[in-house]
Amino acid sequence: MKTCSPIFPMVKTPINSILSTECKDGIVKYFHQNKLAFSHPYDDHTKFRYITSGYVLLKLCKKVEIARCFEVTQDSVKYYANKLRREGECVFFEGRSRKLTKKVEEFARHEFRRIFPENNKCYSN
Repeated sequence: MKTCSPIFPMVKTPINSILSTECKDGIVKYFHQNKLAFSHPYDDHTKFRYITSGYVLLKLCKKVEIARCFEVTQDSVKYYANKLRREGECVFFEGRSRKLTKKVEEFARHEFRRIFPENNKCYSN
């Protein structure tokens, strides 16, 4: 059954041929070609949505791959990917001061570009 909250695999599990994930000691880790790309606490669903939406927008994986790996609905994956595309990173960090949100947004954009330089043209906002 698909849920709204992600189910994080306890062992390293492929999302597709280049991305994988695991949850160990309460930290969810995301790997790109077996190199650590991102991590967050297992209960931080906002960062999960942000990271996986970025992967979808960068065309590093398909919505269905995220849905299968984390047992969430494809509709929720599509919703958050579209939200990131339309409204930008700041929508995932609402409730924080505007100044902090701007810094987080700039940092996040820089991190995606640093980790996935070949996809910069897909993620320009």
